[in-house]
Amino acid sequence: MNTKNIFLILVVVMTVAVSCSKIDEEKKSEINYFTDAINADPSFVLEEAGYNMKNIEELSGVQANIYTEGIIEYSKDGEVLALVNYANGNDMQASVEIDGEVSTISLKSSSKGVTYYKVIVTPLVKSNNCNYEIVSGIIKYYKNGTNVWIATIDFGDGTCDDRAIKTTAKGDYTFKISDYF
Repeated sequence: MNTKNIFLILVVVMTVAVSCSKIDEEKKSEINYFTDAINADPSFVLEEAGYNMKNIEELSGVQANIYTEGIIEYSKDGEVLALVNYANGNDMQASVEIDGEVSTISLKSSSKGVTYYKVIVTPLVKSNNCNYEIVSGIIKYYKNGTNVWIATIDFGDGTCDDRAIKTTAKGDYTFKISDYF
């Protein structure tokens, strides 16, 4: 075997090794954000699932990937359960009103030691009468230090089910939440 062939073989082996390393890093990042989404703390808790969500003021004014305007109403059987107001979105927060009490919820957080940051697009809502932690809400993940979107996890519309949808550049994937507890 001559030197040229040995050199070509080494180049191929190094290319394969670097490619595998890059794939492993992407897979590791995907596992990290996926685990983060499944184990996320709720933005707030409602007593019952099966509520309706309605934008009573359209969500808009995006700044740093976070809405800065708009109001979402959560209701069931004609009763308003919660109102989320994005007027504080420019502070990466929104306010939520439940039973006349107003509190602040965070819309963005950064996890230490990972390659992404997350934006809570719509609040993560837990329901006390549902076995599954989060019954509605959307999280978007971006590459740390950039505005490059990586993935979106959508927990649904408030229905007590065992489903969420992960969206990446490769498409949508519906998964069972209970498979990850």
